[in-house]
Amino acid sequence: MFAVLSVSTFGAGAAGTGVLYASVSAGATVGALTTGWLRSTRRLGMVVIWAVIVWGSAIAVVGLARSLWVAALPLAVAGAADSVSAVASATGVRFSIVSGGLLCLVGVAGIMAVFPALARYDADRWIAEPATGQA
Repeated sequence: MFAVLSVSTFGAGAAGTGVLYASVSAGATVGALTTGWLRSTRRLGMVVIWAVIVWGSAIAVVGLARSLWVAALPLAVAGAADSVSAVASATGVRFSIVSGGLLCLVGVAGIMAVFPALARYDADRWIAEPATGQA
């Protein structure tokens, strides 16, 4: 995903791809280093829920970004949110894995309901007609 965004959307090439990957890592590192506050938090489930909301929102913003650096910032936020979620859910790992997997399935079903053309996407047709812009 990052290579495609860097090359086709931002025109930044390999260096841009590196920036996008590094943004997630930098955010994750900062997020992990600042999780000390979780020790005094009783409702870790809510922390995980909010971290996932922040992560999903940040990824959606990346999809709307028109420049490399505008995309890099929400990727750093997503990385930080992922670290917070990982640390907060460490005690309930099994529940997190099961609920996360189920939520992923619900999300895919929702996307398919909203965008039924996605199931009909044909790469061969797209490659044969790139100049027309039709998929």
